[in-house]
Amino acid sequence: MSSKVDWSSLPLGEEPDSVIAERVGYSRSYVGLRRRKLGIPAFVGLVLTQEGVPTRSVYEAKYDAYLHWKGIGHIHEPSVPGVPYIADFEIDGQYIEILGMSGFKRYDTKSDRKRQVYADAEVPVTWLTREDVDAVYKGCPVRLKFRSRYCDTCSKKTHDLVNGMCRSCNRKQWGQDNGTGATCEQCGDQFFRSAGAPDARFCSHPCYSKSLELEWLSWEEIDARLQHTSARQLAFELGIKPSALYMRLRRRQERDPKVPVIPDHRTTLTEDNVREMRRLYAEGTPQADLHRKYGVSRTTVHQIVHRKTWVHV
Repeated sequence: MSSKVDWSSLPLGEEPDSVIAERVGYSRSYVGLRRRKLGIPAFVGLVLTQEGVPTRSVYEAKYDAYLHWKGIGHIHEPSVPGVPYIADFEIDGQYIEILGMSGFKRYDTKSDRKRQVYADAEVPVTWLTREDVDAVYKGCPVRLKFRSRYCDTCSKKTHDLVNGMCRSCNRKQWGQDNGTGATCEQCGDQFFRSAGAPDARFCSHPCYSKSLELEWLSWEEIDARLQHTSARQLAFELGIKPSALYMRLRRRQERDPKVPVIPDHRTTLTEDNVREMRRLYAEGTPQADLHRKYGVSRTTVHQIVHRKTWVHV
């Protein structure tokens, strides 16, 4: 069945999948599947009236096309006197409201409140459902109009435009107009510091997060260094917590039982180590620095420097 449709000739990506699906008689999901197979991104843009004015739903555009087809004079999105709302259409003093998203709880709640306000103000309103609009539009020869939304700077398709630019380009332009140039310490790209962050060193949060990551040694180098020092001492040399290194070693051994067994984290001190430790402590070296230097716990350092252990030295 799909062989009867020349998918390459359809305006895939230039119109919503739902509109094309109605035209060819397939489901919206199937049209989306065929579009993705051709490598075409989804439509990103605006649905327009026949005059080129953006609408809030495709059903407004369909009803506008139907009115043009029948030659019925109308006003799109007129203000309604006495109520704080804008109707979808006005035809000879009769207001038209299209329930394009009925079935969604928040939308239905808003619609019910709107109905009540219209009723209290005695405003003549005709309410149309999606099915009503599809019924009158069926067979309409007037094609709907669309306009894709592109970033003026990078040509990226996006709904989220600020001053005609995507947010990324708008930030760069704002930085050029209001900031000072700098080089990201992580990726080396040029960026602009804002007035609120004159000392910024990174161009983005991902670069900042990456700068905090530890560059781990290769497993071969870790194994080689563990032959001459304890895991605890190696962790201190790498500037990480010993528990972090123990965890990586355990996980590697769980994945591959053939790897070397996790080395004993205890450090064997020599008498020379003890003498040097006491000398450094007497010279004013903090115990925290000593326990990192020798790869032993702070409790062990405290007991040694206060001669509660190794009393024979």
